[in-house]
Amino acid sequence: PNGDDTVVIFSFERDQNTTNEAVWAVNNNVTTPIFSDALATMGTWNTNYQPNYFVICPDRSHELIVGAVNSDASELLKMIGNCAPSTSIIGRNPLLVSLQNTVASENLTFYSSDVNAQYRIINLSGQAILQGKTGTKIDLNTSSLSAGLYLLQVQNSNEILTRKFIQQ
Repeated sequence: PNGDDTVVIFSFERDQNTTNEAVWAVNNNVTTPIFSDALATMGTWNTNYQPNYFVICPDRSHELIVGAVNSDASELLKMIGNCAPSTSIIGRNPLLVSLQNTVASENLTFYSSDVNAQYRIINLSGQAILQGKTGTKIDLNTSSLSAGLYLLQVQNSNEILTRKFIQQ
């Protein structure tokens, strides 16, 4: 929230009959905010199962994990790592690029904050395989790519951002 790439976790309690959130937080050493009686809020997110983990990135893209993370938070941490870093560059809107997933089989979906930027899919030899103009959300058919590691490069007049993905 302060542009320092801090991860903030909020908990929402859907059960209207539960009143022990504060005790539970103390007993489990939870220091992040817990919102009681969040049934209405959760309903607007169309969730029917608990727990749900939403990762909301600085560029407002988001992903959802449904189910318990327990002691293995690797999927959640991977999603957080895919967020474009926040920035506090004054005087211009920074280019932000977010991949919906880092493993593709038929489609690669990404989001760009600059609808006039250019994208390129680059193989590890440095060859541009696919290219075009960005929009807010891009769905690329990658089924013609061989399995392996590729780079998505998005460039506008100010900067170039590169994200890696695996084609299965």
